Amino acid sequence: EELDEQAKVIVKTDLELNKAQEELDKRLEGLDALQKLSRAINTTLDENEIFNRLSKNLLNELGFEKYLFLTFEKNTLLKIKRHFGFYQEECDKLNTFLKAHRDIVEQFQKGETLASLQIPEDLKRPLGQILRTDDFIIAPILVQNTLLGLTVAGNHSPTYFLTEGDSEIVSILADQLGQAIENARLFEQVYTRSEEHTSELQSHHPI
Repeated sequence: EELDEQAKVIVKTDLELNKAQEELDKRLEGLDALQKLSRAINTTLDENEIFNRLSKNLLNELGFEKYLFLTFEKNTLLKIKRHFGFYQEECDKLNTFLKAHRDIVEQFQKGETLASLQIPEDLKRPLGQILRTDDFIIAPILVQNTLLGLTVAGNHSPTYFLTEGDSEIVSILADQLGQAIENARLFEQVYTRSEEHTSELQSHHPI
C-alpha cells in the first residue's frame, strides 16, 4: 500500500511538472510572438495601418483561436478595426452589454483586464455567450490614460486551458497597440504643425 501511495505521488508530481512545462513553453512562445508583433506595429506611423499589421499568422502564435480589435467611436460605440473568428454580431452584442454595464467600462478605463479565469460566473456566462467562446480575455487599449478601444482574445477548444500568463500576454499586446497609436498621433501632430509653419513662412516671405 505504501508503494502504491508513493507511485500515486510520483504520477501526480509528474503530471504537475508536465503542466508547468507546458505553461512555460506556451509563455515563451507567446513572448516571442509579442516581440514580432511589436516590431510589425511599431514600424508604421499610420494609425489604421497599425491594426492592418496584426496578421493572423503572428496572432496564432500567441495561442488563441479568435481575436477582435475594437476602438470606441464617440466614447460608446465600438467599431471593429481587425477581427479573426469574431464577427459584427458579437461586436453589436458587446456594445449593448457595455452600455448597460458602465462599471465594466470604468474598470477598462483604469487599465484593468477582464479574463474568464478570474471573473464571477454571473459575469463570465453572459460574456461567454456574447463572444461565443468559453475562455476569453478582454484588455483595454489606452492612449495617454484614455480608453481608446479593446483587445479581445478567445478560445472555444475544450483542450485549451487558460492561465494568468495568457492574461498578461493579451494585456501587453493591448499596451503595445496603445503605444504605437500614441506614437502615430504624436507624429501626425508634429507633421501638421510643421506643414502649418512652412505655409506661414511662405505667406510671409513669398518667393
